Amino acid sequence: MSDDLDMNALQGDVATRALRCVEAGCDLALNCWGRFDEMVAIANMLPDISAAARTRLDRAMTLAPVAFNADRLAHLLDKRDQLLALADASAKLTDGATGAA
Repeated sequence: MSDDLDMNALQGDVATRALRCVEAGCDLALNCWGRFDEMVAIANMLPDISAAARTRLDRAMTLAPVAFNADRLAHLLDKRDQLLALADASAKLTDGATGAA
């Protein structure tokens, strides 16, 4: 796996960096920032994962299983919704105070 492509250790746009990582022998190119347009560009530029890389990934994923916790998920989703509501309220207050539409 590569280091985070957004650290700018390589030249070029993020999709080109991802391709160069895979061409250099990395099974996966790590893009931590997650800007949707860059994720689409990466998906369009990279070939499908090779069978050997898929086997290595599947084996690695079995070594660190994550148990699904419905209560934890519900808590996190509730917290997300609370934060989004605060952001929305803040935007409305700011827009009202500045006269922005």
